[in-house]
Amino acid sequence: MPRISLVLCLLALAAASGRAAAVDLYGGGADSPAAAYVGDRYLATQPVARLSRDRSIVVPYEFFSIAELGNVQPGRTPVFADFRNRYPADAVSYCRTGSGFGKNVFNGQGPYAADGDCAPNAATGFSALSARPDFIGNDAPYSLADYDAFLLNLQAERGAVVQIPVLAQAVAIVYCDGNGLPPGLNFTTETVCRVFGGNIRDWSDPRLGLNLSPPRPITVVYPSAGSGAGFALSGFLQNNCNGRFDLPAAQFRQSADFVVAVGDALQRYAAASPQPGEAAAVATVRQTAGALSYAGIGEALNQGAMYARVNSFDPATLATPNIAPANVLVGKVLNNGTIGDAPGTLSNAQRNCMRLIAPTAPISSAYPIVGVSYLNAYYAGNADKAPALRNLLRQFLRPIQSNPVDPRVALPPGYAYLDGNALYRGMLNAAINSCIN
Repeated sequence: MPRISLVLCLLALAAASGRAAAVDLYGGGADSPAAAYVGDRYLATQPVARLSRDRSIVVPYEFFSIAELGNVQPGRTPVFADFRNRYPADAVSYCRTGSGFGKNVFNGQGPYAADGDCAPNAATGFSALSARPDFIGNDAPYSLADYDAFLLNLQAERGAVVQIPVLAQAVAIVYCDGNGLPPGLNFTTETVCRVFGGNIRDWSDPRLGLNLSPPRPITVVYPSAGSGAGFALSGFLQNNCNGRFDLPAAQFRQSADFVVAVGDALQRYAAASPQPGEAAAVATVRQTAGALSYAGIGEALNQGAMYARVNSFDPATLATPNIAPANVLVGKVLNNGTIGDAPGTLSNAQRNCMRLIAPTAPISSAYPIVGVSYLNAYYAGNADKAPALRNLLRQFLRPIQSNPVDPRVALPPGYAYLDGNALYRGMLNAAINSCIN
């Protein structure tokens, strides 16, 4: 090891040893909720950092860009930074890789592990201290195939998967306002269906009502690796478009994989542009005249992208949902567009640690395209990190007592906490207490 690297590592270890009984939680995964989890300070780094961590976490020492938790503009505290404020001995590190990569790491699947580098341009892990993460962020909830992969690789070591819904986030339709397109477009359910169904292929189509002369082809940009925003959008398309607006009855299928979600509509687009992730898709739209895509509102706002209203509702304004306990499915996973039991030989206690918001649950009464973000952790093997993990999951829940002061931080525009009623809070608190061991 070069001498300067050895010195830096020794200094980092010395600093870390000064925090008595410290617990550092290492996670990664979903991009979309990053603005709420870690803030937007990563945007001020060059190259733009994937890794955001509390300033008290100094190991492993890395030579690439790392952002502190926080926002460029003061005034709003990210949830993971507030966790440190509430529990000063504990801290969080989070690597933005996308939900699919995060689940592969969590499941011990493929060539990557949590102790790989969370480098800006070529992540191989979360820059954690061990091969297993403490948690992942996930906005495309566990499927039967995901859970089977966990059982094959890690059931003997970690028992079962814990899944807790934590946030709602609006998914925006982003577009480039060049090529004669005005700012502030307003789509309807019908025009969203027709555009993603390949029925409207040009911005001059009179059904869009823009009074533009042709040709102005629409380039549909999408994350090729799958995304939680794509999962939410495809759920909207499946529930609102199939069999309507001149589209086949099975045109759309809910999936984080856009190609799977839209089926043969992809062949009808005037142009399509796959990108490696949600951030890259938004950046491509901003630079491409006539382009259109979708993204969590946090990513759209962070990049200053133009986005449309839908049915006259702004995605940056999202009220707190009031989810009925009946819409919190227990022990269930997704299975090719349907819902099934969590697989494998699991005890009831283990299986019931999977909590899934029903895909048909009414989350928003206004802006219609809304996704749910989850945190996943392991049922067993958390050792001395278990209390800190429970506290991290509780950061998203209002206290159960009647009418207390809500200690949670304010969320960025377009995000909302999910716990609109006491029964919902009680269910999730019970799961957190029994499932993190």
